[in-house]
Amino acid sequence: MTIILSTFGQRFHSGAPSHFAAVATVFSFVVAAIQGRLAKNTESPLLEVEVENWTLDGFSNTGVRLAFLIAGALGDTRWAYLVSYVDPVLLTPLVLVLVWAPLKTVVENVSELWQVVPQADVQTDIRERFDNWVLNVPKPLFERQLHRPLGVDLGRIEDR
Repeated sequence: MTIILSTFGQRFHSGAPSHFAAVATVFSFVVAAIQGRLAKNTESPLLEVEVENWTLDGFSNTGVRLAFLIAGALGDTRWAYLVSYVDPVLLTPLVLVLVWAPLKTVVENVSELWQVVPQADVQTDIRERFDNWVLNVPKPLFERQLHRPLGVDLGRIEDR
């Protein structure tokens, strides 16, 4: 496939870039699937964001691939003058759709920052769990000798 760019009139071979876009698309979706499983198993919010990023990359690579294919198909026909419109016509709606995922993540995270203090029942639950953990910690963890730099013993931490 050969495309003549309207700006400089140079020939552009879309074969290799189109194949690269196809490989990048598959790679992005494979990485998203692998990280999706890891995110599900570990319940990691950071991995969930990574899955979202790789999925967006996959869709944007698909858009690039489609742009190359459509432009290549139009390049040697009577509709070759439309080649310069392929990118804006195809990628503008794609970007408008894909921009919502990162914006959603930003809005969720900012709203969490505004609500930093957890609800009272969550605070109570956390305090109870911490108190239970502290009461069940093995005694040797609390028995630490405190020394001054010159080696003077300041005593031991006693049991509760």
